[in-house]
Amino acid sequence: MKKNSTRDPNWILREVRIRASLLMKAARAKDADALERLGPMPKHRTALNAVAMDMMGKSYLDLRAEITLATGDVHQTVADPSRLFERHLAQFMNHWFASYEEARAHLIKAGGFLFPFRSQFVIVGHDLLRHVGLDPDDPDWEAIGCDWVNPNSMTGFENLNAMLVKAGFEKTGGSND
Repeated sequence: MKKNSTRDPNWILREVRIRASLLMKAARAKDADALERLGPMPKHRTALNAVAMDMMGKSYLDLRAEITLATGDVHQTVADPSRLFERHLAQFMNHWFASYEEARAHLIKAGGFLFPFRSQFVIVGHDLLRHVGLDPDDPDWEAIGCDWVNPNSMTGFENLNAMLVKAGFEKTGGSND
């Protein structure tokens, strides 16, 4: 029987999920510390992100993608939305933000699609998605709240991930640029 350790990448994901579940239970029990971390209306994805950030310094989705690539346990190819910006897109107006909170506030106010890019966040419009071969009217965008960083629906996220991969935006190994 294999012993779990911090050297086993899959152990890390299991540990994040367990700790996130415990954090959600604490929040549902009105624990002040848990509610402070997760906000007044806690969601499981927020707990996953909070724990992943605490443990590994990255979002849960980024951590899962990294571990999937590292272990070769690829059930599905992982998309890298930052690759959207490898193409010439000067004709499109994008809104760039240093923090997720600023980007999220802009998304709520003005609409668009929120993506991570290295240590920043960017909101793009319908035209850019069409230009790179993506369907901005796909119902899965609404399902995830047009937010790739903190999606409302994992099913919608997985469907869109497959769409980005099919359009040529799969994550490639190597640099974390």
